[in-house]
Amino acid sequence: MLNKEIWFTDYQFLNDKGEFKKALHALTGRLRDSEYTACSKILEMLLHQIETQHSMCVCSFSGTSDSLTQWRFYGDDCRGSCIGFRSDVLKNNTSDSPSLTCSAHYFSGTLMLSETFKCSYDPLHNYIEETIFLFKELFDYLNAIDMQHQHEQQSVLETLAPHYKSSLFSLLKTLFAWKHHDFINEDESRAIALVPLNELSYRVNRNLITPYYKRTLEDVFSMESIKVIILGAKSDKRNSLAISSLTSQYGEQALLWGANARELSETRPETYEDVGQCARHKTQYN
Repeated sequence: MLNKEIWFTDYQFLNDKGEFKKALHALTGRLRDSEYTACSKILEMLLHQIETQHSMCVCSFSGTSDSLTQWRFYGDDCRGSCIGFRSDVLKNNTSDSPSLTCSAHYFSGTLMLSETFKCSYDPLHNYIEETIFLFKELFDYLNAIDMQHQHEQQSVLETLAPHYKSSLFSLLKTLFAWKHHDFINEDESRAIALVPLNELSYRVNRNLITPYYKRTLEDVFSMESIKVIILGAKSDKRNSLAISSLTSQYGEQALLWGANARELSETRPETYEDVGQCARHKTQYN
């Protein structure tokens, strides 16, 4: 909130890193076993070329704030906090729905950002079949590419027509959107960032060096973007006092935090309690 930024983590360092690879392998395998054999090989080549220039990073959001499992796993065993804000805060300056001029520069070592998108918990087989249907135009185009020489293989990504570069970015989002049904309670939305390697930051946690990207929201962020702040059930009670004093720095818009917290406690008193300018999640820990 103070820094007005969100962090995108390289997907290979996420706890569910295998889901993107599983969706990708399912897609390329299905293409390989169909009339899109050539497309499958080119798609694998394209993704390899993308990853040599970019770190594919993910920022995850949940549509629910009352999951005890998530509070324990992601919220420091219920000691942390949850910030609820409008998803459209990420709509500005993204690579979604670009002009042809902008998309012509895609995958050329420049930063690419997406809006948020909902995850799907459909069975993987069904999801892949739908993906093939949705991206038939792209797959037909890739299937028709003739690459007989090595220099043609090395330049295939940069020579893609702008329209198909945009479609390829959408395909990446689609692959990152698939989640196993066991995680449906997380009601996850995501945004992705393709980050040039020289723009990455690094953090260390438990002896693991993790690459990530700081997306600054200064140009699109306002206190109206924040809907409510919720403290975990085991959060220090003094945190509510600190948040109350924090609101004084943000003027009238910050009063919405308290109003929304009161509304939560009134509509769902068994789950939330009003603690000033924020709410507290209620469990057996309270």
